[in-house]
Amino acid sequence: MYIFHDSPEAGHLGVKKTKEKIKQRLFWNGMNKDIHSYVKTCHVCPKTKSEKLRPPGLLGTVKPATAIFESLYIDLQGPLPISQKRNKFILVIVDQLSKWVEFFAIPTATAHRIVQLMEDHVFCRFGVPKNIITDQGSQFISKLLAKCCQEWGIKHYFCSPYHPQPNISEKTNQTLKTMIASYVENNHTKWDIHLQKFALALRTAVNVTTKCSPSLLNLGREIKLPFDNKIFQQSPTITDPSIIANTLPEQLNEIITFVRNNIVTAHEQSKKYYDSKHREIKYNPGELVMLKTHYLSDKDKKFASKLAPKWSGPYTIKEEVNKVTYKILDGTKELRTPYHVQNLKPYYPRKTVTFNLNRPDENSHPESNFPNKLKKNVTFQLDRPDETLQSESTLPKRARKSPGFYKV
Repeated sequence: MYIFHDSPEAGHLGVKKTKEKIKQRLFWNGMNKDIHSYVKTCHVCPKTKSEKLRPPGLLGTVKPATAIFESLYIDLQGPLPISQKRNKFILVIVDQLSKWVEFFAIPTATAHRIVQLMEDHVFCRFGVPKNIITDQGSQFISKLLAKCCQEWGIKHYFCSPYHPQPNISEKTNQTLKTMIASYVENNHTKWDIHLQKFALALRTAVNVTTKCSPSLLNLGREIKLPFDNKIFQQSPTITDPSIIANTLPEQLNEIITFVRNNIVTAHEQSKKYYDSKHREIKYNPGELVMLKTHYLSDKDKKFASKLAPKWSGPYTIKEEVNKVTYKILDGTKELRTPYHVQNLKPYYPRKTVTFNLNRPDENSHPESNFPNKLKKNVTFQLDRPDETLQSESTLPKRARKSPGFYKV
């Protein structure tokens, strides 16, 4: 089977093609099962081939926040072309419940810069959140940001690497890129000129999920646009401000309840569609898996990512973090972060099986009349490159001087 699968003229093809080549030349009982097992347990194939199945992992469920600016999603966009104001990155902050956005153009994406903006322009203006959710960029896993969260009493949660979908700021990034591309034209150094106006546009637009504008949820009113001053020449008079002061908190609570229900309904609809395109998979502690690689091409090193292995491993499942995330071990060392199931796939090792044909009590079995040479220990080694059967004790004395191999 090594010749028909592992050799260069075989090309590590799949089960069907390997089976057809062998059937044209050889036959043995149980060959379909043997060929399938051999190809499935190949050590090279899982590293270089992708699974032709629906992506693993069903959509998880995240409870909506109970208050405005309770949970914040934070992400960085860039590097972008250095702008006329010497900026290169965009810090994006999105409130989970109201969808209020904050954009900050910054020249460097350092932890110090991010902490300073969060404290001065978010925490001190809108209040301290309970949670922040980020990816695992070097700026976000820094000790400085950990110290900031500790001082402000904030819990910091991380998305699993190479799986940014749980971070809702990623969707905002896509919208922001489209908005920037619509106005920069051929001069890409102007990307930060209208950044705050783009933020205003998103804050005043009715969100598809919440059915409310972020400004109404966050400020209790709609933000005026330049066109509004041309229509409304005078502000409406308020006869009794105390009435509004007393009823506004109750009205906002009703709106928040309405928004939370809308978020739950929208998530259920998204989950139904998402799960129809994905499959559920579960790993148990001790099982072997392959980990998806993310190589980058390097011209100087003459390295092409297209020719690099798509998977590395095998690794061992340590424990389940949630239904779609697992901690894995490289030998006995735990990897730094848990991984989503979309970055994992099962690994099937090739085993060595030993058959003991000796009877514990030969007189109690009718097979005790078998020749002595069939009562010897025979080791069938499945991971031998040439799939051979060795049993020197069963060979004639003349043959024992030569290597005792039988072709299977």
